[in-house]
Order: sequence, then C-alpha cells, then structure tokens
Amino acid sequence: MNLRKMAKLSNIVGLVGIFALIYWIVIKMTTDVYRLKIFQEKTSDLFGWSIAGILAMMFGALMINIMFNLSRIADKLDNEEQIKVQVSKKWIFAFLISLPLVVGGLFLGNNVSIKKFEDKVLTISESTVHYYSSNLDDIILSYAFNTEWVNKTDNLITILEHYDTLSLRVSIIFEDEIDEIPVYLIFNRKNGDNGIKCKKDYLLMCSSTTREYIDKVFKENYSQPYFGVEEERRSRSEYGLYIPYEKNGKKAILLFFTYSRWGELGSS
Repeated sequence: MNLRKMAKLSNIVGLVGIFALIYWIVIKMTTDVYRLKIFQEKTSDLFGWSIAGILAMMFGALMINIMFNLSRIADKLDNEEQIKVQVSKKWIFAFLISLPLVVGGLFLGNNVSIKKFEDKVLTISESTVHYYSSNLDDIILSYAFNTEWVNKTDNLITILEHYDTLSLRVSIIFEDEIDEIPVYLIFNRKNGDNGIKCKKDYLLMCSSTTREYIDKVFKENYSQPYFGVEEERRSRSEYGLYIPYEKNGKKAILLFFTYSRWGELGSS
C-alpha cells in the first residue's frame, strides 16, 4: 500500500468536500436571501442531508489522512520528511472565479423559471376565460352583493378551478363601496357556504404594488395582465396572474393563482 498516494488522495477528497460545502452554502444563502424560485420545496430537507453527507465525507477523509500521515511519519521519522498539502494557485483562482458564475447562474435560473411559469399560467388562464366567457359575462353584468349572486359566483369559480390539471385557484375582484368609501372586494370558492356575510368580510388584502395595478385597471382603464407574488406566512407565497375583464362598461379582475412554499416553481 502506497502511503504517500493514499494520504494525497485523502487530501483531495477533503478539499473537494470543502469546495462542495462552500458552493452549497452559497447556493442556499443566495436562493433564501433573494427568494429565487428554482428548486422544489424539499430543497431545505435536501440541504440538511447533503451538508451532513459532505461533513461525514470530510471527517472520513480527515481520519484517513491522519492515519496514513502518522504511518509515514513513523516510517520516515529519521529522514525528517515534511508532509505538506499543496493546492495549486490556479485551482484557488478558478474556485473564486466560479462563485460569482454560480450566483449568476442561480439568478438566470430564477428568471427562466418565472418566465416558464408565467407562460404556463397565462396560457391556461386565457383558455379558461375564453371557454367560459358567456358565464363570466353573466356574473359581471349581474353583480350584486346578495346571497343569490355570491352562490352563483361560487359555483362558477369551482368550475373554473377544475378546467386544467394545474389546478389553479380562481378569485374575482370587484370595485364597490362601504359607507361611500371605495373598496375592492374579492370573491372566491366557498364564499357562499355559510351564507352571505357583510362586505368587510370580502375586503381585498394585497401588497401596495398589486393595489397600484388594480387602481390602474379600475380607474385608468388599464387592460394588461399582471403577474405578481404575494408573500404569506410560513414561507408560503401566492403566485398569481391578474387579468382585467370588462363587459358593457362593467369591470372585474380575474385572479388565477397557486399557493406554494418558496422555490417550488422550478419544476412546475
């Protein structure tokens, strides 16, 4: 058994483990800090197990290195041989250069993932709206805050949500008033289960960016779709597409959305 080669091999394994650990930590920190949507929800579990695996590999390499180096020291103590771990500067330089490339790749993957998801949701949403346009016309033209209308809207939304296997959730946003104060009400599935409630129970809650978009739709006749993300508790986010809809001067916004934990878009 060549002790020198075995010690050198254990050094290489240890260094590879260190580089892998640094790469993985940089990737995890970047995706968490900048909320990049690349990996599946189980990435956090995978991260924990992979870190444990890398550390186990490094510990094993360290133990092997110590044993073989001690054997070499014992065999060649008289020669006072120095045992050094040499790492080529070009490899260190290549490693440092690769870090920003990895981060850049993460952001590129984030953009590609979002664009792919937007295109899929847009295609399904537009197809759904086209297929049920007559039913949507009826809901919008007959808008009235009463039990009959809420139940009818609940039934239609249930049907819309079963149009495609992607299982997007659907809501409809209307402009209304409470005590002569302009508000936005949002209606979704199960609103009518317990009978009609008061308008304040249907008030829309959203980010300032989303509210600015909704204001433009209802007050400035803006008609372009908008893809937005609403942060939720427990690391869950709402990814949604807002589609303005108008019929005979009456407006509404259709919201097609899905809930998921952070980073699940990458494989959708």
